[in-house]
Amino acid sequence: MLSYVRGRNAAKCLPGELKDSFFHRLREIVDEIHDRGIVLCDLRNARNILIDEEGEPVLIDLCTAFGRAGRWNFIGNFIFDVFYQYDLLGIAKLELRLAPHLLAEEEKKKLARGLTFQRQAIWLRNMGRRILKKVGRIGGYNGRNHSGSSFRL
Repeated sequence: MLSYVRGRNAAKCLPGELKDSFFHRLREIVDEIHDRGIVLCDLRNARNILIDEEGEPVLIDLCTAFGRAGRWNFIGNFIFDVFYQYDLLGIAKLELRLAPHLLAEEEKKKLARGLTFQRQAIWLRNMGRRILKKVGRIGGYNGRNHSGSSFRL
């Protein structure tokens, strides 16, 4: 469902401005999306997280999101698993900046060292998109994304 949401992005928030419940709800939403077999890939960018007028999180700009690959698609599932962790680190990064008291020690360590194979997964995903665009030109794919969409559960 595509709809307009009045709010502001999390990048403009100051430390202590958001309630702890905001971060808990954000994690619930991301967990629900992951349970449906989707990764978002761009939560480390706080501009992709809106705070609506009720103080609830709304995820926007889903053009980089993708679904879990088939059972035997080992490369696709590897990329999915890396971006699954990438999504969780996006939440941790926002917590570090705005509510550091919510971060567990393990999350702080993961943020400090980054993800194993993160660069490789991004390269593989982008390479796959380039190939699909080239193949799609023959099959009618126009290469447009859906960056105007948002996700609210």
